[in-house]
Amino acid sequence: KNRRFKFACSTRGHVEPHPSVVSCPFDAPFQESCEHCHPLGTHNCTMVEGLGAKCNCREGWRMFACWLSPEFCANRNCSGNGRCHNKIDHGYCECSDGFSGDDCQMNKSAIAWNDPNKVIN
Repeated sequence: KNRRFKFACSTRGHVEPHPSVVSCPFDAPFQESCEHCHPLGTHNCTMVEGLGAKCNCREGWRMFACWLSPEFCANRNCSGNGRCHNKIDHGYCECSDGFSGDDCQMNKSAIAWNDPNKVIN
């Protein structure tokens, strides 16, 4: 049996009512005010008379109010020794057992613990 549903996009780009399988492609060029621009993603905001506020996004940020953050892990493989996790304003590596460092580049078993500056080959 076929069913019909009616969905609407809110002014913030959300689908109402919320269906988990439907996305809402919403990219309004202007906001009511600069206060609607995402503080982390917005480079600056320009008021345009008669239209509203235009959020100008920082590099990599996108969507109508610069709320969608960049894919920080797109070019970061954690030296092949871990997994990158995206956060709203950065990406970080969770290292596999035996590895450490910002990019999991350090093999703990290759460090001479009596001299941490010496690496065992």
